[in-house]
Amino acid sequence: MSIYPIFIAAIALTTLSVGSASAQSRTYRVDADSTTRINFRLCDARVRIKVAGDRDTDLDFRIVNSTGEQVYRNDDPTDRTSTTIHNGRGCNSYTLYVVNRGDVFNDFRVMMSPVRSSATGSVRY
Repeated sequence: MSIYPIFIAAIALTTLSVGSASAQSRTYRVDADSTTRINFRLCDARVRIKVAGDRDTDLDFRIVNSTGEQVYRNDDPTDRTSTTIHNGRGCNSYTLYVVNRGDVFNDFRVMMSPVRSSATGSVRY
């Protein structure tokens, strides 16, 4: 068994931290006909989330909050999406599900940036 798939799975299931001063991004891979889960925590009232795939396959996206409520969904035939999450007050946890509908892997980048008028709060993923 190759260590590479284990390494990718470990990254995909880990909550990552990102500083609050500016937009941050991370690159992931979702295998053919599979789903990758990315946990993140938002502490800003509004956060812009953009996902851009490598254009090889169709990716579908879901964002659910800590209670399991779906707060965003995109099933269009592309591998790109963007939305603004209205987080409200305090810090809250979310999960981004990226579903690969194709027969080859897709490398994709997740970019998150606070949308705010002040310098308070943070984005963590």
